[in-house]
Amino acid sequence: MNLRKHFFVMSLVVGSAVFITEATADPHFGQVGLLLPFDGKHGNTSTTDVSNSGHSPVFKGNSKISAGRSKYGGTSCYFDGKGDYLTVADSEDWNFGTGDFTIEFWVLRTGVSNFEGILGENAESWNSGVPMIVIYNTKILITEGEFANKTQASTSFIANTWYHVAFSRGGGVMRLFVNGKLEGFAADAHSYDFNELRIGRYNVGADYDFGGYLDDLRITKGVARYSSNFGLPEAMKGDAVPTITLLTQSTTVAEGGSVDLSVTAVGALPLAYQWSKGGVEISGATQSTLTLTDVALSDAGDYRVAVSNSIGQEDSETITVTVLQPVGIDVQPEGGSANFGGVFTLKVVASGSEPISYQWHHKGATIDGATKSTLSLTNLRAADMGSYHVVVSNAGGEETSNSVSLSMLPAITKLTESMNPVKGENVELSVTAAGTGPLAYQWYHSGTLIEGATSTTLFLTDFQTGDSGDYHVVVSNPAGSITSDMVTLSVPPTITSLTDEVSLIEGDTLKLSVTAFGTPPITYQWSKDGEVIPGATTREFTLVKTEASDAGNYAVEVNNALGQIGPFEVTVTVLQPAKIVTQPVGGTVIEGDSITFEVVASGTEP
Repeated sequence: MNLRKHFFVMSLVVGSAVFITEATADPHFGQVGLLLPFDGKHGNTSTTDVSNSGHSPVFKGNSKISAGRSKYGGTSCYFDGKGDYLTVADSEDWNFGTGDFTIEFWVLRTGVSNFEGILGENAESWNSGVPMIVIYNTKILITEGEFANKTQASTSFIANTWYHVAFSRGGGVMRLFVNGKLEGFAADAHSYDFNELRIGRYNVGADYDFGGYLDDLRITKGVARYSSNFGLPEAMKGDAVPTITLLTQSTTVAEGGSVDLSVTAVGALPLAYQWSKGGVEISGATQSTLTLTDVALSDAGDYRVAVSNSIGQEDSETITVTVLQPVGIDVQPEGGSANFGGVFTLKVVASGSEPISYQWHHKGATIDGATKSTLSLTNLRAADMGSYHVVVSNAGGEETSNSVSLSMLPAITKLTESMNPVKGENVELSVTAAGTGPLAYQWYHSGTLIEGATSTTLFLTDFQTGDSGDYHVVVSNPAGSITSDMVTLSVPPTITSLTDEVSLIEGDTLKLSVTAFGTPPITYQWSKDGEVIPGATTREFTLVKTEASDAGNYAVEVNNALGQIGPFEVTVTVLQPAKIVTQPVGGTVIEGDSITFEVVASGTEP
């Protein structure tokens, strides 16, 4: 860590000499060989010895720094009673010989076993050169050379309760204190020398593991700190300038949220704290934790904390607080209607700290790849219809848009083609349409609504000429409507009747007629002897005051859009009435002779 330490000194002036001395919180700190406050981050498997010796404990099994229980500093060391312990390499700091020493710590049992080792080594027998600290049947004791020689407390250690324990040997007497009260003493002149120190376990033929928490373990060589009842010590942090062991990392917080900036430090007590932002001290921010609530954008910046005691000061590294403006939707997406096969675009406008992420959803399901502020839907199909919404997010949070609907205008995808039905047969017209349901249908014939024709299929039974013509269907839904192309039912012309051969007297009126079946319009053309008669274009041909020259072969051709039939012929005969052209002439004749009379007449033979 990039930390700055400051040391304070006191000047003592005696005569003309100036003496410099460090302030002292623990008068015996120089004789402390091991001091483990077990401060650190939850789950860590290392800790700092804050004594001058700076030993490096090694964590075994599942032992770890834990925030589950703590007497001081927010954390302690946890042992699960199933193979957890610490080791510290052999050192003169616990080669006590026959001299004075003090071993003290805070302990909390979790009630795993009735025979648990707190401090010891891997000994061959109880007759070892080390004191074994053991919880036996819930009571703590220390062996003095062998198990039979022990000093044991009278207090039963209740599970999940913190107890302060101190073993203090002075002047050849071992004294045992629980929570500052003397509970046992005995003469002890043994010479002690640990090899590898074990914390949370001892071994005499078998492993005896501790289950629970330890905090503030301190070993002082050459000093019997306690000889009578005493007030419980505060956190044992040593006699040194503050050392920051844990600091909140740079963090990001959403506008309106809250964040805790905290520091954990060790050193001679009491420790003082002063937080600053951008190099300016924050008034009243003098605790180990600085809480920022209802965070504003202006709270963003660089924070530091200075930890000080009577010996010196340490300045923390910078904690950068980034304040995010939570994402917000400024313009909601809008739904609408679109054509089958067409394009529709959904758009959202959002604001907030970048980067902003987008995720579109259709009918509640995530749309793969739809991660922009605009969603373009192309070649639309019925499956694309329905509800859409977008989730907009940034590091400060997320917001879900309104749900909007996309409807498809009706689209005709299939329609019966025009046809030429035969008179009397059954005809079926059908349509297939796409679009947002429900879809409604209405059929029309030659522009006139057909009552009851409101389904996808129109049935025409016993087809007649009157059924021919143009049909269309209108398909509609709440989004709109569409009119189909025309379906034309066409019938080629057919002659059903024609005037037979005609004979009439000259001067009478000639009437010829034909009856045809077929799709209108039907046109007619009359002719005589192969020559078109101008203007004779109706189903009836009339000629008044016929003359002999009007006799001949008449024919008619019938046409509609599907084709032409004919010519169909009618023979017309014009009869001329008999007329005497030359009258007979009379004369004289002798009786008995013959006479001839002659008349000349004209007219139709015979």
